[in-house]
Amino acid sequence: MPCTAKKYECKRPEFTHEGTPDVDIVLTTQEIGRMIKEAGIDFDALEPESMDLPMGFATGAGMIFGNSGGVSEAVLRYAADKFNIPVPENIVLQEVRGTSGLREATLADGNLKMAVVHGLKNAQELCDKIQSGEAEYDIVEVMACPGGCVGGAGQPIISTQKQRTSRTSSLYHADKTMPMHRAQDNPFIGELYEALLEKPNSHKAHQLLHTAYKHRKRIDDDELTLSSGEGTDRCKIRVCVGTSCYLRGSQDILAKTLQMVEENAWGNYFDIAATFCSEKCDKGPNVAVGDAVIHRAELAQIKDLISKEAERRIK
Repeated sequence: MPCTAKKYECKRPEFTHEGTPDVDIVLTTQEIGRMIKEAGIDFDALEPESMDLPMGFATGAGMIFGNSGGVSEAVLRYAADKFNIPVPENIVLQEVRGTSGLREATLADGNLKMAVVHGLKNAQELCDKIQSGEAEYDIVEVMACPGGCVGGAGQPIISTQKQRTSRTSSLYHADKTMPMHRAQDNPFIGELYEALLEKPNSHKAHQLLHTAYKHRKRIDDDELTLSSGEGTDRCKIRVCVGTSCYLRGSQDILAKTLQMVEENAWGNYFDIAATFCSEKCDKGPNVAVGDAVIHRAELAQIKDLISKEAERRIK
């Protein structure tokens, strides 16, 4: 796999049945490459052989999955056939191809809108727009890695955009040379549904092919209270100490804030807590003083806000 996250994913409890895991082990592209070298295998000297069936048979729709935008194209190749959506004859959607962090396309006379995004920062911005009502789409594709799976952490390390673009071009070229370009044209997939899965979106298909995800935090509690006092009008101070904010100095801000409140005997004026994720990791350190949320916070800035809050309560 091109993705190091697959190593964790295969260990999820729902992917084990009757004590047997669905996947024994995940090897990244880097790892299998090292194993090939260690075994002394000379690829140039190997005689070509057919891939094992049925897993060795793929359509062009499966080939382009590794590119950002490839999943959307594959979905549309299926949808265009099933729902009579007019798309280009060669089913090449140039609007969703490219290297920009966000691409958009409108099809079917404006009735089908889609967005393709890669990189979690870009994904967060897109989610914010959708939640606020600024944008609306029928299909949204998100890939965490730049360029999609071709830029995955398990892939051979690349140092230039040109190398990533070369991988992308190779997958699109492979798609062109495939005899079939739509997933529904794969005869082995058809046999699988007839023999076991019944039909797309059947109960059996959902049971075997689908899973669900939930928000995960390293620490279950939302926050850890670090101060106590008796004041009724206490100002809340929340300092994020999640990994990203911690590395940017939030731990020092928290320690100096507690010290400042203690030295000035302001314990009855402030309610101080450490939080474990403010969901704004790229803007850390993140600190909230009362209703004010400060991104990229600096100690002097936080001390000034606390002093003003204390003066207001003392008066």
